[in-house]
Amino acid sequence: KFSPNLSTVINISLTLLLSKAQRGMTLRGSGRLARRLFHTRIVPLEQQLEHAATVLQLLQVPGQGRGLFATQAISQNTLIHREAPMLCTPPPSLHQHAACAGCLAPGSPIPTPWICQACREARLQGEPWWRLHARCDWGPLQALCSGSGDKFPLLMARLACMRLRPRGPERGEELGVGALRSPPPARGDPLSDLQHLCHARVPPPPPEPWREQHAALLRGLAAGLAGKATAVACRALDLAWYSDGMSRLHLNVFRVDTISMHGASLLQAAAASLGGGPVAALGAGSALYALASLFNHSCDPCLDVQFPGNNALLTLRAARDVDAGEQLTISYVDVGAGVTQRQRSLHHAYGFRCRCARCVEEGAGSAGD
Repeated sequence: KFSPNLSTVINISLTLLLSKAQRGMTLRGSGRLARRLFHTRIVPLEQQLEHAATVLQLLQVPGQGRGLFATQAISQNTLIHREAPMLCTPPPSLHQHAACAGCLAPGSPIPTPWICQACREARLQGEPWWRLHARCDWGPLQALCSGSGDKFPLLMARLACMRLRPRGPERGEELGVGALRSPPPARGDPLSDLQHLCHARVPPPPPEPWREQHAALLRGLAAGLAGKATAVACRALDLAWYSDGMSRLHLNVFRVDTISMHGASLLQAAAASLGGGPVAALGAGSALYALASLFNHSCDPCLDVQFPGNNALLTLRAARDVDAGEQLTISYVDVGAGVTQRQRSLHHAYGFRCRCARCVEEGAGSAGD
């Protein structure tokens, strides 16, 4: 799913860069804002829907399965939802790691994976699954992904570690949640919520690349496990498990574009944006969300997908006034593209052709030409 409007990210990044420079703060420094952004709490999908019931509800949609609808009139720019990812991964890289492995916040490229100060404060490195993930050898899997551009196997690697080493109980007071003015962002639980998301129909046997990736994943895990634990992992994380997870990631993962806040790269991106030229993101990280994955597509969406913190914390705001009972939609592709390109991208990535009002109108116009 596409994350539009990089110019918004650049403007936010420039503001943060200037304000931090004025205060003499380091770009990886922590603070109250960082703590507020990155301390999250696990809220399963069903509970997220209950909490959001005053704004939206999940209903069946003929021909589309299900969708989220407004339960009341919503004014333009109203914050509809914010959510932390239940899984995320930076772009695959063998040598240069320029984004936090925990939240996708950008930083200076270094040879090894790293996590930012805010994620350290949230004690990500203390999670059992994260300690296992850090011990494993993901080099071969990274090499496969770097060569093919496929990021989903890296998400499956994290999911595998979570399944073998589940998260401990939430410790809100220890994480300082009680001191925050508003509740920390919710994140889904991939061990229970992934099964509720739609999946691609992949006929058996699984594609050969998936078999190769699965084998590389198990080899990487073996480096972090000992003795009988490896055999147990192989039985629990078989090819059927991998194929099911990949079929769901393919339809539900969001692309998270972030802009480097370090020196020339940010200024070049800002200059390109102001001059009307193309804007290159630092890298398209990948993130999976529970509730946000339920929004259907429109090429004229009523919601804007935003990443205002220049990280994987997602917010959804009303792009215009929304009527009560109207379906809430986002765009899965670049809305600035022409109708032919949008239809091609949607069919290739998601297996459907859009019939929204905009596509019908533009398609009719193209046919008339």
